[in-house]
Amino acid sequence: MQGDMRGVSTLLLFLSLLSPSASFSPSSPHLVSTSQRSSSALHFSGLSVQGAFGRRASNARINMQQGDMQKTLDVFTSYLSSLARPTSGTFVIGYKAQPDLDYKNPTMELPVREFSETLPSVKPKKPLELYEFEACPFCRKVREAISMLDLDVMIYPCPRDGERFRPKVVDMGGKAQFPYLVDPNTDFKAYESDKIIKYLVQTYGDGIIPLPLTLGPLTTVSASIPSLLRSGRGRQADKSSAPQPELPLRLWSFESSPYCRIVRERLCELEVPYQLFTVARGSRKREELKEIAGKVQVPYLVDPNTGKSMFESSSILDYLDETYGKGYAPKVEEKVEEVSPRASEFNVVPEDPEPVKVDAEILEDSEEI
Repeated sequence: MQGDMRGVSTLLLFLSLLSPSASFSPSSPHLVSTSQRSSSALHFSGLSVQGAFGRRASNARINMQQGDMQKTLDVFTSYLSSLARPTSGTFVIGYKAQPDLDYKNPTMELPVREFSETLPSVKPKKPLELYEFEACPFCRKVREAISMLDLDVMIYPCPRDGERFRPKVVDMGGKAQFPYLVDPNTDFKAYESDKIIKYLVQTYGDGIIPLPLTLGPLTTVSASIPSLLRSGRGRQADKSSAPQPELPLRLWSFESSPYCRIVRERLCELEVPYQLFTVARGSRKREELKEIAGKVQVPYLVDPNTGKSMFESSSILDYLDETYGKGYAPKVEEKVEEVSPRASEFNVVPEDPEPVKVDAEILEDSEEI
């Protein structure tokens, strides 16, 4: 028994040396008295395990603080990005707000009606298809126009090194250039942001291109600022072992929202296709969103593949990473033990091995560590 105790003492001494925060005094490496053994914990005088656990807890706190700081910086730079294009993609074309005592605004809960005086009521029967990536300034111009025109589109993310939709664009148009718009309602297909914006305004708007999109190089430069502030997020594909979702996700968003931008960037990096429902100020779909989700708040994500729906950009990011990103873990199918052909021939099923009986002393639960 004493030999076993010495062996255990030596082992714990060795383990304590692996942790610089733990201390061990070899002067008294003995077990506690028999009366103290009823706690079912082995105590060694001079051994401190709090150092190792304390260091791990400290590292966890540091990681949490760094994560919180990163999230704060993420939101801050996204807000600055919105300031670079303050009105473009925030309001629908022809936006107007007027008091209406018989109406309750779904966003502000005030008797104020927000609407467009110029947008036609006719909308495309089939959603438009946009191949783009979030960090592209020319794609941003097109998304702003889509938001101001209150259109719904299917987004097929095409980040750099993406393998899901970039090859399709090459097959359809002959080159990997973005944005690339497909309108299944008119068979219109085109590259070039200015050409796409002109088509959208003439087909689904009042024919007048909004001022923020008509300033030539100034428009392009200001549309590039968010990409610089966001350090290229939404530009590069993030390789994941997760399969492509069978059904596209659904995202309620508008272009200038800083929180929606963060979610769109991640969807782009993961190459997850989604149907974009634009709900800029003055959009009629804000009332529809309240009926669907109970309130008007963006971003709002619905995943028809899992039945999940959620607000809050941080919750959406966590969900995307766990479901379609690095946190994805494929389900392991349970293996069924097969009966050998010879045994099944004689209707004999192998019996389980006889359990081994071991005499052991049952100790009381410990409240001490």
